[in-house]
Amino acid sequence: METPDLSQSAQENLRTIRQLMERATVYRAISAGPALVGGILSLALGMVMMRGAESMSPVLFVGAWLAVLVIVDALNTVLLWREARNRGAAFPSRSTLHGIKALAPAMLAGGVTGLVFALRDGDLVRGVLMWTMGYGLGLLATGSFAPRSIRALGWAFLVAGLGWFLFVELGTAAVARESAGEAGKIMAMTFGAFHLVYAVRTGWWKRDSQR
Repeated sequence: METPDLSQSAQENLRTIRQLMERATVYRAISAGPALVGGILSLALGMVMMRGAESMSPVLFVGAWLAVLVIVDALNTVLLWREARNRGAAFPSRSTLHGIKALAPAMLAGGVTGLVFALRDGDLVRGVLMWTMGYGLGLLATGSFAPRSIRALGWAFLVAGLGWFLFVELGTAAVARESAGEAGKIMAMTFGAFHLVYAVRTGWWKRDSQR
């Protein structure tokens, strides 16, 4: 009987461990820390708009939310880079790029569609609902490798976005689609509240992303 090649076996084990660690970075694309920050900023900005921003221009409205997006994405990128550096891994890793490729189509479609509704038509409510549904679909696109908490978050965004969209389009109550306050309320209740619940549920202070 041949003696097992212990060196080759050890290398295989190390490769497997590294792959598993790299896969964890995919999940951190919506990690609890940035989710907490994004949730707080979204809730605060949404509440400000609800209280006194009815006449806000579409350009200013979109610019304010893009600023929140840039802040959260920058924080997330820094955290991912620091973790990769601590592990001695490449950044971005193959797994991270794989996760981005899964997220990108739905989020890009929802993002661009929302911008068109908001900037061309001044329909801020439809615009943010496109963002909400696109974001939810993007998270669900990672379902084959993401943890259950990510899938649950994706479903929350998709169901809320679809439900609100049907209410706006088919409901009998009049909705001021050009109202920054109404659109801000949607953002506060989805991107704000949902992310805060996610952060608390997963434990934003923990390093474990496999929840």
